[in-house]
Amino acid sequence: MKVIIIVDLPAQRWKKDDVRDVAAGFAQNFLFPKKLAVPATAAVLEQVKYRAATRQKSEQQSRSLLHKSAEKLRALKVEFTAKAHEGKLFGGIGAPQILAELKKHGIVLESKQIKLEHPLKTVGEHSVKVHLGETVETEIKVRIDAEGNS
Repeated sequence: MKVIIIVDLPAQRWKKDDVRDVAAGFAQNFLFPKKLAVPATAAVLEQVKYRAATRQKSEQQSRSLLHKSAEKLRALKVEFTAKAHEGKLFGGIGAPQILAELKKHGIVLESKQIKLEHPLKTVGEHSVKVHLGETVETEIKVRIDAEGNS
């Protein structure tokens, strides 16, 4: 019997809107009473196709927005001035400082999106990876200048 799964079932590795061929007894005695699946009729199959097309269109728009954001970030240069001695900072520039500076430019990210292995501790220009989505990563330029005379 063909059924359409209406909720994710991780134990069976079935996802919502999957069309599955199952035993009639399993469908009648387990899936239907627990509202985990519905019979695969022509009308329901059309609804599933429509939802899949809508979801795909939405994902494409989301990916497009992420790529535009990545281009905007790639063109941006974040600048800091910090106390330093012989090219080494007394402190470090980490994700919180970078996020605060990006916020001044109207870009709001979460700290987990900034991929820094350790804080930046030297004067000069650095590339910092930014993870925007599942497949979208970019880099921003971070420039650190020494404050006054070191």
